[in-house]
Amino acid sequence: MTRIIVASKEGLDVLQDGQLNKVVLNQPAIIQIGVSQKDIASMEKQGGSLIIHLKNGETLVLENFFNEVTNTTDHSLVFPTEHGKFVEAQFDAQGKVIGYTGLNHVTDLAYTSTSQPASTMAVDDSPTFSMGNVLKAGLAVLAAEGLYLWAFDKDDKDDSPIDLPNTAKPTELKLADDAVTVTGKAEANAKIYIKDLNGNVVASGNTDASGNFTIKLDKPLTDGNKLNVFAQNGGGKESTGAAITGIKDTIAPDAPQAQLSEDGSILDGKTEPDAKVLIYDASGTLLGTVTASPQGKFSYKFTPPLTNEEGGKVVAVDKAGNESEATPIFAGKDTIPPDAPLVEVNKEGTVVEGKAEANAKVQIKDADGKVIGTGTANAQGEFKITLSSALKESQKATIIVEDAAGNTSKPLEIKSGYDTIAPDKPTAQVNAEGTSVTGTAEANAKIQITKDNKVIGSGVADENGKFTITISPALNTIKDTASVSAIDASGNSSVSLEIHGTKDTPPDKPVFNRVDNDNGTTVKVITANSETDDSTPKFTVKVEPNATLTIYDNGVAISILKVGQVDANSYWSFTLDKNLAVGKHTITLIQTDAAGLTSEESTSFTFYVVAPKVASTSEVVSSDVNEVVPSVADSVGLNTLKLAQTTTNETTSQQQKSVALDDLLKSSSTDASDPIAKILSATDSKPVVNEQSEVNNTASDVTTNLEQLLPNTTSSALSNLLDQTYSVV
Repeated sequence: MTRIIVASKEGLDVLQDGQLNKVVLNQPAIIQIGVSQKDIASMEKQGGSLIIHLKNGETLVLENFFNEVTNTTDHSLVFPTEHGKFVEAQFDAQGKVIGYTGLNHVTDLAYTSTSQPASTMAVDDSPTFSMGNVLKAGLAVLAAEGLYLWAFDKDDKDDSPIDLPNTAKPTELKLADDAVTVTGKAEANAKIYIKDLNGNVVASGNTDASGNFTIKLDKPLTDGNKLNVFAQNGGGKESTGAAITGIKDTIAPDAPQAQLSEDGSILDGKTEPDAKVLIYDASGTLLGTVTASPQGKFSYKFTPPLTNEEGGKVVAVDKAGNESEATPIFAGKDTIPPDAPLVEVNKEGTVVEGKAEANAKVQIKDADGKVIGTGTANAQGEFKITLSSALKESQKATIIVEDAAGNTSKPLEIKSGYDTIAPDKPTAQVNAEGTSVTGTAEANAKIQITKDNKVIGSGVADENGKFTITISPALNTIKDTASVSAIDASGNSSVSLEIHGTKDTPPDKPVFNRVDNDNGTTVKVITANSETDDSTPKFTVKVEPNATLTIYDNGVAISILKVGQVDANSYWSFTLDKNLAVGKHTITLIQTDAAGLTSEESTSFTFYVVAPKVASTSEVVSSDVNEVVPSVADSVGLNTLKLAQTTTNETTSQQQKSVALDDLLKSSSTDASDPIAKILSATDSKPVVNEQSEVNNTASDVTTNLEQLLPNTTSSALSNLLDQTYSVV
């Protein structure tokens, strides 16, 4: 395989480096291929990918090299030359190679922090492009693979570049909206040459005393095509080229895909993203317009339905105003062409296999248009065709798919060894130690094992598709996962298979998420060390599904529950199956997974269960004492005294009822040792009257007497009284 180095244009970070035949690009990058230009057999665009065929039979795939909407690229593909320099491949709007541009420094292709080409600043003035950073980034690569050190002195100790051109490259290049006027800056009074990618001068001019220049092109520069601008000083020294790209779009979009429903009421289709779609009847009368989505989808409702035999047509107009060819539409008739097939041609050029629309016809023609093979896809879309005339190494053919409605796909160019069919997903298993992977895949496919986007093992399947690959680091436990993919000789990658270690580990300890009092009309959160009158609170905890959860209260197991379905955050809720007594409760949890492994004990959650609140004696006031007695009761803490009423029959039962304080006092013994009697005697010194002043005096006297009469409630008989109930006789 060939070494490929991919570095970001922004900062020159190495994104990929190794013996590769396929890379996936996700940001503007410089791609260095370890072969020279003369080693390339051909390069072709397939969708958004660039396929590079080498003369040694190897195929390299650069995925996402092209923008499929604009057919342009933000990437730079470079190859080394014999003199330690590089050339950059240049592509037209259709993705075809139209030439190569020489480079003294690959750093000229990178971006600075201001997103301008790095060449607009002196290399030695920017720490980003110092020799140390370049070497650290891995961009000075092995000459043994055909790549050479950049034009830096190997013995340079201060990171200074050498062999800088005597004339600085033009900067601040701008192409006007007319696509023919080029402006920029260079050395004062320098000669400016604008050349195509083959090095031919297409326009020229001079800078003024301030270094500014304006040059008109003979024809517009559009559709992503490029030209290079050079500056030449009075001594004849010419700068390296600065690229300028035509961004104006003059390419019409493809004819839209459009399908009219059977009753002629609904039009459904797809076209270029954000394109304007014009809908006409057969006579050319505009019936309506609609704008495609960013994904290119559109729909339209006909009122009344379009049901005439002449049908209608649909045209797409892109943002630049380019208009597509018309697509005819007819009620109930399929007008959407099939996709181009996935195809594999054997190396001998004799057999073509592939996948297309189910039951579609497949036709293969040589370069002269002669049919050299036909076939029909089966119900699964698979086909296999033997060619009547083999494709030699340099010969090409086209393959076309025709569906049952007569719609045909775009012609797809093929040749011997051509392959766009991805291998099947491999099978694989990890050994008990987690150090190797054994499996099966497509014969001779490259097997790549990755973990966290890093390759931890690779190898090649044998002629029977079997492989065993050592991996590092090992997949030690069942929680350690990796992906296995198979890559064929053409760079097509299979769907990845997820693998994991075989050693199980104990589950994580449960985690309390929240505890709720849910015995009322509203749910209240119970915070740690707080009180609640809910003796069966609701717990929400983080646990594993299907685990067994043991609940401990004050260190004693009180319940074992089976965990059901957890939510997306692994939370599960439960309510205790027994009431908690009044008092302090410290709850802890332990879970046991399906394999029988037990977790550590959770952190504890402590709260206090209290008795539900009861009515105050102020709500049960005797009218005879006009609030005087309730005030006395409240001052000593006797809100309501619960008396047990006992009745005896075949089954003995007890009920509690609330008794007003004055009734209790009247029924109490006058024994001097009775604390109730003491309260009664203290409050019986004055008759009860209605005048407010009398009531106030009475309350004052009672309070004074109580202060003298009542003992310390923490040790007195009154304290015992508050904790007791009395039978009503």
